[in-house]
Amino acid sequence: MKYDVIVVGFGNGGMTAAIAAVRQGAKVLVLERSTYAGGTLTGGGVNGFYGRHPYGLIAELQNTKNLYYKQHSCSSIEGWKIILEDELFKANGQVIYNAVCQELLLQDKRVLGIKWEDEEGLHQAEANVIIDATADARICELAGCKCTLGRSIDNRCNTFTTSMLTARQDNVFVTNFDAGRINQYSSKGYYEAIINGLIDHIKDSFVSDTDTAHYLAAADVSGLREGKHIVAEQTLTLADFFDGKLNNCPDLIGYAHSNIDIHANDMPLESTTFQDWMIGASMWGTEVWFPITRGSLVPQGYKGLLVAGRHFGCDHDYGQAVRMGDHIGRMGEAAGVMAALAIDGDVLAIPMDDILSKMEDMPNPMGENRSFMALDDDEIFTGLSSDKPGFAIWSARCRRILDKLHQWLTQAEDNSMLKYNTAFALALLGDNAAIPELLKLLNARDEYAPTTSRKYNHKRGYVAAYLLGRLAAKEAMQPLLDVIRDRDMQDKYEYHTHAIAALVKIANAHPETKDAIYAELKALANDKNWCIEARLKGTQRYVPVDDVFREYINYVING
Repeated sequence: MKYDVIVVGFGNGGMTAAIAAVRQGAKVLVLERSTYAGGTLTGGGVNGFYGRHPYGLIAELQNTKNLYYKQHSCSSIEGWKIILEDELFKANGQVIYNAVCQELLLQDKRVLGIKWEDEEGLHQAEANVIIDATADARICELAGCKCTLGRSIDNRCNTFTTSMLTARQDNVFVTNFDAGRINQYSSKGYYEAIINGLIDHIKDSFVSDTDTAHYLAAADVSGLREGKHIVAEQTLTLADFFDGKLNNCPDLIGYAHSNIDIHANDMPLESTTFQDWMIGASMWGTEVWFPITRGSLVPQGYKGLLVAGRHFGCDHDYGQAVRMGDHIGRMGEAAGVMAALAIDGDVLAIPMDDILSKMEDMPNPMGENRSFMALDDDEIFTGLSSDKPGFAIWSARCRRILDKLHQWLTQAEDNSMLKYNTAFALALLGDNAAIPELLKLLNARDEYAPTTSRKYNHKRGYVAAYLLGRLAAKEAMQPLLDVIRDRDMQDKYEYHTHAIAALVKIANAHPETKDAIYAELKALANDKNWCIEARLKGTQRYVPVDDVFREYINYVING
């Protein structure tokens, strides 16, 4: 059997990839390991789009599905399944369900075809391009592509969700609950996490908090937010984005609209860029337009292979923003068009104008990011003087207006919003002029939280602990040690975890402090009575997280 394009996975990315490719006249085969189309949109019950700004093919499919749902007596989940198959079959595309891919046909790093097993036995087909839409880079791994996993310090991925299919009248949707970490690459670890999540959250009555909605069962597709990422021809990173290095990308194929959405409860172990955004500026919930490029969909050094899914080429931080259904749908549309145009499998050789001319209209929304990345001096001053300083703090960071910040810090009244917020902006730029104000906030255990975000703003006292660590301020060593010695303090989880991470940074920067700091941290880690708990986002359930930080301390001390 010979095909122009073979798409592995008929979920968010695979569905648009396959439909876009057949509409370009390509002979397309879809291999799906489940028994239906739609993936997370159907089996996972997530039939809406978190980003709220779908465009192009994914928006067209959504509109068609909504119309079908209104005209027929079926849930929108079933509507998705029907519409996706119809759109594929209209252009003579094929799909095989219960298909498990076994092996790729390769010549050097040129992908030539694939072997799979289904209900009728073992099969093989050749293809000009294969699109990995598995969400976990399974086909790329069969090809030998390099992948990364999770955050750099411990390879942990974003947390997962226990997803319950819920009925209200004639519709079915998902109700999800944060359930901690999961290792989807370990059968034992995966099933233990799923079962524990159900035990924690399922209600014996199967009735939700609203009288009109009822739980039906656990969703067929679990709520995974992150897995492996390919090492691509271009790896998109959050640091590069905020530093302006992704502006005016020459091979732009789409945008993703999202907040940087993490559900982790061990924030001090995330990257500096991520913590600057979430902790230093309290920017949770800020909606951002992120670019997606052709190079991020192409495994490095390979021909005849593309990806369409959350496993595209990016770092852990970027992946926490660009992973929603409408984002992945846009990737799939681009991958399908490129695969149909790549006669010899070399996607990078296709002129970008040819690719874009075959795709649905693309917005140009990057100017909306100005509100938090490019405010002018007067706007920044006004923001720093207010109780909503986050956008001003971040714009000052992006524009690096150190002279102005020093001037405002000197002129500001003591204990004023301007004084403290300017100190935060300076700290994000690595300027030690912020240290005296940060120490004042830490020592006072300052409880004030800004109102930048609608939720999850952070109190200035423990934000100061984070920023003092970021600056590796030696003079903060004793106040931070005092923090971890206080076992009954308010906001103990936030203060202790940020103090631990800050002390490690100080020890690394000032070797003369290492013995004293390590001794205190070791005593803390060995204290069986030490316990810190964090709330799982979206629930009222608190879980212990001290084991994660005991492990971190042991890693730091022992290497």
